Amino acid sequence: MLYCVMKGPVAGYRSVLRTFISAFIASYEINLQMGDSNLNLILDILCKIYRGEESLCVQFWDKESFIDGPIRCLLCNLEGEFPFRIVELVRLLSSLCEGTWPAECV
Repeated sequence: MLYCVMKGPVAGYRSVLRTFISAFIASYEINLQMGDSNLNLILDILCKIYRGEESLCVQFWDKESFIDGPIRCLLCNLEGEFPFRIVELVRLLSSLCEGTWPAECV
């Protein structure tokens, strides 16, 4: 019962944190040239935000969701670096596939 009560607020906090990280990526033009530790820290945070949150994953893959735009750009950059950044790419994609439609998008 406690899990069900806590799930709502946690999803809301993750959504706010996702918006903050997305704005951070856009504001500071985060790219793959950053030090690996900074990039890995951002990817770690993003993976923890999206993992297990179907509604956030659905929003991510919705092209009309402008909030996720900078994160989608980061994903596209990782995809462009394939196969050199395969670990980072697979890690982010695996956190973005919660739910039927997001899994199909991946």
